[in-house]
Amino acid sequence: MNRPYYLYRPSQVLRRLQSMLPSSHRDRIVLPWGLRIDFDPGELLGRTLERNGVYELAVSEFLFRLADRGELAVDVGANIGYMSSVLAASVGPQGEVRSFEPHPELFRRLTLNARAWEHETNVVTVEAAVSDRDGTCLLAIPDGFARNMGLATVAPSGAGIEIRCVRLDTSLAGERVGVLKIDAEGHEPQVLEGVRRMLSDHAIRDVVFEEHHGYPSRSSDTLESFGYTVFGIEQGVRGPRAVEPVAAKTSVHGAAQNYAATVDPERLRHRIQRPGWRVLRRR
Repeated sequence: MNRPYYLYRPSQVLRRLQSMLPSSHRDRIVLPWGLRIDFDPGELLGRTLERNGVYELAVSEFLFRLADRGELAVDVGANIGYMSSVLAASVGPQGEVRSFEPHPELFRRLTLNARAWEHETNVVTVEAAVSDRDGTCLLAIPDGFARNMGLATVAPSGAGIEIRCVRLDTSLAGERVGVLKIDAEGHEPQVLEGVRRMLSDHAIRDVVFEEHHGYPSRSSDTLESFGYTVFGIEQGVRGPRAVEPVAAKTSVHGAAQNYAATVDPERLRHRIQRPGWRVLRRR
């Protein structure tokens, strides 16, 4: 059973109790790695940050451990920048995080957060959806979006707002990426289709991605066809766990499960096997 995140950080217990009071709602916290983030306390990510101080602890830990100082990391579906902040703390000011977010309001919040970190990090924000084509596409806004702003996704047709879309093979041409994180609400296969050249060249070392259909899937098939090894991401009692993908359990937040794919499985195993939660230590 997954333990609530705040049990790993006793200082968060008081914040959790305060967040239960209607008058205590805040829209800003300092994350464990020292970066401030502004959020909406009425929305899922904001509510979770207000209660627990972190979000998707095992995924956060994977990103923090896999990224190296000074390298380029990429956040596809950056939302307000929480996972971008994890990557930024890991790659340091000599590295760079490229953060892609297509929804105009979320991109505005992402940019404001990134500006607040600019003296400590190097986060470049890009207002675009990542897909299998360059040009424009439609972003579908489902019912319940106000309660969970991570639900918007690129739609093949129908209603939506017109946005810019890019392929990573175009946007990142000639670059090498340490960690690519993808959370595109079911659009992950198209994201990977748009980065086939880089995957073929192993110009991306690690990919951390969300999957709504379990394993195997279109996303895992694409990655494995280019020589990547796929692991399931789980939250253990003493730290994160890299498990066989078929054994991965359902995510603590619902339908989607998270996976990590890598061209260097021994490096990933070595990075993940150490117990503890490094991402929770104050920098």
